[in-house]
Amino acid sequence: MILNHIKAFGLPEVKAYGSNDEYNILIMELLGHSLEQLFQSQNQRFSLKTTCMLGIQMVERIEYIHSRKIIHRDIKPDNFAIGRYKNSHIVYILDFGLSKKYWSTTHNCHIPFITGEKLTGTARYASVNALSGYEQGRRDDLESIAYILIYFLKGSLPWQGLKVAKKEDRYKKICQKKKEISIEKLCSGLPSELQLFFNAIKRLDFTEVPDYDYLKETLKRIMEKIDIKWIFILIGVEKNQEYKKIILFLRTIMELNIMEKKNGSAEGIIIVMMKMKIIIIKIIKKIMIMIIRILKKLKIMKNIIQIYIRSQFFHQIIFLHLKIIKI
Repeated sequence: MILNHIKAFGLPEVKAYGSNDEYNILIMELLGHSLEQLFQSQNQRFSLKTTCMLGIQMVERIEYIHSRKIIHRDIKPDNFAIGRYKNSHIVYILDFGLSKKYWSTTHNCHIPFITGEKLTGTARYASVNALSGYEQGRRDDLESIAYILIYFLKGSLPWQGLKVAKKEDRYKKICQKKKEISIEKLCSGLPSELQLFFNAIKRLDFTEVPDYDYLKETLKRIMEKIDIKWIFILIGVEKNQEYKKIILFLRTIMELNIMEKKNGSAEGIIIVMMKMKIIIIKIIKKIMIMIIRILKKLKIMKNIIQIYIRSQFFHQIIFLHLKIIKI
């Protein structure tokens, strides 16, 4: 019983397990929706921000599983779920029914590389090596995560919907399609860092220890590149000599990245997205009031700012929506 021996953050707690003459019984922590269910509820598309944040947690989970000398072998969105209530920001990894040890305790070494194996796992997300009948290792779990990221961002994968009657023939077609399509084409229209993510996995040898930190940092770089953590979009301030003073002031006080859109129109929306704890919201409100007063003194703004606060479902981020309206 794998779950009973690898209790950790992001793994569901096992309450009890056993069996009788007819059934095997497992009682475990109740979790929320799977990532596949959430994906379907969002019209089969996650934002780049959500995908990267989920990807980092998925890599963290599989890193821990691998540290316990276990490979999952069925990585897919259905086998990740979010927690409930206070744990709703945590991604849990599930279903170890196909897992196995990749390390032989008897010989104190990695299991040998063999060929001619039947596919274990789900063909859509399985690695090329797994579909080719090779023994799976740590690299194959990570390749499956890479396919999930593409699936979340594009809404589908190129090998979905192949019209093949027999299961074995379908596996061969999927494997052929995965071999034919280049990483560049698979990641077309997406940040170049995703290609680096893929290449780092594809270069791994069967027994090689993956660089999990590099994979996580690559996803974090995507978030930093598009200003996921700190975004300040400023539209609606008239262009004049005081504009740079306002930008400098906001950067100093709020430590935000500022972007100008559409050459600065007279009206628009200011969106501030901040990662913070609820206990500091009042402090942020005071800062915003101070900014408003300064802007009014500079006689730059022709608008009144209204503040709306809401929390996001997937992670603990507070969005301060500052909507400008005419007076």
